Amino acid sequence: MTTQFYHSTRFTSRFALLGRENAAKGTLVLIHGLYENLSIWEEFAKPLAASYQVLLVDVLGHNPEAPLAPGTHVTMRDMAEEIIAIMRHCGIDTAVIVGHSMGGAVAMQCLKHHPEMVRGICLFHATPFADPEEVRASRNATMEAIRQGGKEAAIESLLSRVLPTTTIENRPELVNHLRSILRQVPESGMIAAHGAMGDREDTSEVLTNTEVPALTILGKLDPIISIERMLPVVTSPQKALICLLDGVGHTGMLEAPKECRAALEGLLAMAF
Repeated sequence: MTTQFYHSTRFTSRFALLGRENAAKGTLVLIHGLYENLSIWEEFAKPLAASYQVLLVDVLGHNPEAPLAPGTHVTMRDMAEEIIAIMRHCGIDTAVIVGHSMGGAVAMQCLKHHPEMVRGICLFHATPFADPEEVRASRNATMEAIRQGGKEAAIESLLSRVLPTTTIENRPELVNHLRSILRQVPESGMIAAHGAMGDREDTSEVLTNTEVPALTILGKLDPIISIERMLPVVTSPQKALICLLDGVGHTGMLEAPKECRAALEGLLAMAF
């Protein structure tokens, strides 16, 4: 996969554009989650790029080749504006935007502030909710621990939360692959991302009122996201699609790629 760089006023962002020959059929933008980078999507995206143009992007702070300066503050809106800027740089006027975990919050900011550029939205193990107070407190503790040299502990903690026990025990190659990606994230990006997540707004109303097709992908073994809390919100859009994955935690693109791609293909068919 060939990556490129986009230089904005404040940041240097990395992206990859696959399936350019299919741009006329529509574009899919894939936004990764916390501590991840665009490589999390590489194998997942290849079959999709056979039919559509696919844009992979590093969220602000997660580009391992151009770390944020220590202490840099970014917001979810900043992250979304960088995605939109890269889309425009690539000549993309509209796209289906998919956000995994934290990336879902970024995708919702794209939908809120640039609805004319969003043909469809997917919350991929993601929610439109703001952090409750106890989660924000936990993020603050994690940020301080990372500042004190706790990067590896933070990565291992995230791994233990996003993957089901059965996956950790029976699929070591998947665990090691994900760990190798997470280890690439700069400490400054980890800290900035937790700060942005803790300060993010609730965008449930934006999702409820959207007129574009909206897909939600949820794992039945996901300890982070409550399906019961999500269902009333994600069934509200006029064109709502839901994919519930058996035996899957928080990383469906790795745990159940075929099922997740099939769900996205349904969304793409509705959007384009």
